[in-house]
Amino acid sequence: MIYAYVFDQPITESFMRLLARDGRLSYYPDFSRPFFKIIARGGLQLKGIIGQTDVEVVFPPSEIESQKALFESFLRENSAADTEPLPSPET
Repeated sequence: MIYAYVFDQPITESFMRLLARDGRLSYYPDFSRPFFKIIARGGLQLKGIIGQTDVEVVFPPSEIESQKALFESFLRENSAADTEPLPSPET
């Protein structure tokens, strides 16, 4: 399932790097809207744009609840965010 996490402040490069500290970061600062994608341990994936206030997070299907709890614990320790599931794409 895909979730959107909305932050109180725009995402900075330093916060992006904090999110990526235990994962693999793909960062494209030269795009007109600096895009990043992080693949973290356990298969969690984050996508976002520097300067925006939200990220999309995809949790591995087999571990949604445990990975979601770990990620939200990390966020509580490092920032404030609200979350809401995004609608499933139509096929």
